[in-house]
Amino acid sequence: MFLSNNINIPENVDELKVSLVGLVVGVMDGWITSDPCFLVNGLEYSEIVYFYSLDDMIFSVQNGTIDVGHYNYLDEDQRAGIQEDVSSMTFTESGLVCQEGGMGLIGHANSQEFMELMNQGVSNILDSEDSERMYNLCMEYGIETCLGGPNATEHPPKSVRQTGEVYYISTTSAFPPYDILSDDQTELTGASALITKVICEAADIKCELVLDDLHANCLTSLGMGATLEGKSYDLCASYYKTGRRALMGAAGGAYTDPANIPVSHYMYVADNPNLPEDINDITIDLTDLVVGVMSGWTSAEPCFEMNSVAYSTIVEFSHTEDMRAAVADGTVDVGHFNFIDADVQLEINADYPTISFLESGFTCMEFGMGYIGHFESNALIAKFDEAVADILAGENPTAISTICEGFGLDDCVQ
Repeated sequence: MFLSNNINIPENVDELKVSLVGLVVGVMDGWITSDPCFLVNGLEYSEIVYFYSLDDMIFSVQNGTIDVGHYNYLDEDQRAGIQEDVSSMTFTESGLVCQEGGMGLIGHANSQEFMELMNQGVSNILDSEDSERMYNLCMEYGIETCLGGPNATEHPPKSVRQTGEVYYISTTSAFPPYDILSDDQTELTGASALITKVICEAADIKCELVLDDLHANCLTSLGMGATLEGKSYDLCASYYKTGRRALMGAAGGAYTDPANIPVSHYMYVADNPNLPEDINDITIDLTDLVVGVMSGWTSAEPCFEMNSVAYSTIVEFSHTEDMRAAVADGTVDVGHFNFIDADVQLEINADYPTISFLESGFTCMEFGMGYIGHFESNALIAKFDEAVADILAGENPTAISTICEGFGLDDCVQ
C-alpha cells in the first residue's frame, strides 16, 4: 500500500515487485509478511520499520513516515475501508506469497537473534540421525503440514483432550488480583491461577494453565469466543459480574451477590401454540417446552435448578444470534438469557419483530471468579464442582478461601 502522490514511488509500480531499495518499508512486527518474506522471495530492500497494528502502518503511509506498507492479502472490502479514510491510498499485488500453513513462531523486533537460533535448531534436527522426530509428532496429532517427511512413520491421530491426560485452562495476566503475571514474566500468580491449581489437585487431574490476554478468545458479549469454541482450551477462567457458568454448585452457591444482580429474561414468539395461555407460567414451569440456553453460561439449566424451575428439553447455543433465530423460527419455544435491557430488546426486534420478552423473576448472573467452557466441558465442570465440594468437606476446607483472603477478595467460597 502506498500513496499515489508519493514522489519516492517508481513511475512503474511493478518495479516494487523486484526491488524496495531506497524506500522506507513498513511491515508488521513478527508477521510472515515482514522482512523474512522479502529474503525468501529474493526481493531487495534497505530500510524497514516495524509496526504492531495495521492502523498505525496505514497512518504512517498516509503521513509519509514510510513509503510502502507490506501486508497480507487485502480483499476489496478491506481496501475500500482503508480508502474511506485515506482516499489517495493505492494498492498493488506484490507477486510474493508470504502466508503459510502449519505451526510457527512469532516474536517482537528484538527476537530476530532468537528466531535464528530456533531456525538453526530445526536445521540441526533435520540433519541428525533422528531427522523425523518433528514429523512424527505432527502425524501423531493428525497434522499434515510439518517438516521432516515424507518417509517418517505415520501414527494414528491422538488428542490429549480425548485421552483426558491433560486439561488446558486459559487465563490472562491483565485483571488483578484474579490474573497476575510474576515480575519476571514467567509465572501466573493471580488468584485464578492459584485456585485452579488447588482444584485440579483435589480433582486428581492434570491441568496446564494457558496465558491468553485476549479474553474475547474465550467469550464475547454475543457468545463463545472462537478459541474456546474451537476447543483449544478446555475451560477459561472467568471473573467479574458475568453471564457465564460460575464455579461451585454449577450455578449458584459461590461467588454470588444476588442483591446487586438483575433478573434474567425469556424471549419468545407470542403466537407460538406451545406456550401456556398465561405466559407468566413459564417463570416457574418450562416442562413440555423446548428451551434454548447459552452453553456454559449461568443462565443455562443449572440456573433453573437453583431457582426450582421445572424443565425438560434443553438446546444449547454458542452464540446469541443463533438462539434469537431459533426462537423466531420456532426451533425452540423459549430462549433464556441474562438481563436484556431496552436497547438490546430494540436491537433484537429490528431483526426479529415477532420476538417478545419477559422477566424471569430470578437471577443467574454472578460475581467473582469462575470457569466457562464449550459443549464438551460439562464433564470437566462437574469434576471441578465435585473437587470444590470435597475441599469444603475435607481436612483443609479453607484452601480456596485462604487464597482469596490473601488477595483481599471477599466473594469467595467458604
